[in-house]
Amino acid sequence: MEVSFSGSVRGLFAGGECGELYSSDAWLELLERVGHEHRYLTVTDGPGRAMVPVCAGEQVRSGRYAVGHLLAGRLAARECVVAAPQAGYRNAPRLAGGCTAALLAGGVLDAFPDRVTIIPYVSRDTAEGLRAAGVLVEPLVSDAWLELPGSGFEDYAQSLAPKRRRMVRAEMRAAAESGVRYSVADPMDRADEAADLFVGQMRKYDANYRRPASDYVEYLKECAGLLNGFMITARFRGSLLGCAVFFLHGGTLWGRMLGIDHRQPEHRQVYFQLVFYRAIELAYEIGARALHLGIGSYAAKRQRGAVLETLWVGLAGKDPELVAIARDGVLERRQADAAESPGQQALCAPT
Repeated sequence: MEVSFSGSVRGLFAGGECGELYSSDAWLELLERVGHEHRYLTVTDGPGRAMVPVCAGEQVRSGRYAVGHLLAGRLAARECVVAAPQAGYRNAPRLAGGCTAALLAGGVLDAFPDRVTIIPYVSRDTAEGLRAAGVLVEPLVSDAWLELPGSGFEDYAQSLAPKRRRMVRAEMRAAAESGVRYSVADPMDRADEAADLFVGQMRKYDANYRRPASDYVEYLKECAGLLNGFMITARFRGSLLGCAVFFLHGGTLWGRMLGIDHRQPEHRQVYFQLVFYRAIELAYEIGARALHLGIGSYAAKRQRGAVLETLWVGLAGKDPELVAIARDGVLERRQADAAESPGQQALCAPT
């Protein structure tokens, strides 16, 4: 087994593009451009190859990937490494040559023998590969998806139970009567106008968010240059009430950014239109087969047809005492998330 590091994703997995947006070459290159401080750990054993971004715990910038968040403050950041892209909340380590995530487990143990490597937000398949290699694996949080049947919005509506279908149609009628107008634009064309709303949304849920709107403009333009993006806007009498950015990747439309003017009386209606209904219409229009809705607001998502998938976290380390402390932190984090965002499916460890 050989372990190596690289500062750029380019060429590491040529011809092996990832179906998950947040582990794709384009997304990882975007994170490099906007200053995320990670390297790429590649593990090779014969024809098998595994790769994942890694970052020292004390250098992690993203809140949901911070060691203090994932482990509820049980271990210091300097005692950990985070093996994940740090943005997007789905982590799909790249695998090739018939290997499983077990190869990755061996690599991180060799590379970081004195730290606990946290491998968060992974699918069941990845979790099972890690567990087969002796890595402690725990359920972490639920992630929401909406499969899109048929070929149009009416097919989606018909797939719902009658009570939910009536709710959706009532919300669509109310939106049509509200005077709010929705349209799809290139994110590059609306970046300057939308940035204030996106920053306001970030500050609503993160009191420590201090980056100016100008940074968000540059981020949006970087996204538009690397990814297949769409922005849905909501306007009333010319004023921008809300906007949401989505990316098409691997046949799925991925919801990424949301900004809403919460001072407006229609803000709740605008939320449901942007996040669900107009996104569903867009997905059908561009040929997507699914809509990724992400973490949180589970009751609202399930009411509108979403299914929940468990995301897992692997805790790899040579010191069993540190791993046990990390596990206690994950359990505390899971309980806190369940209280904050009710409606998750029951999270059970793999058997």
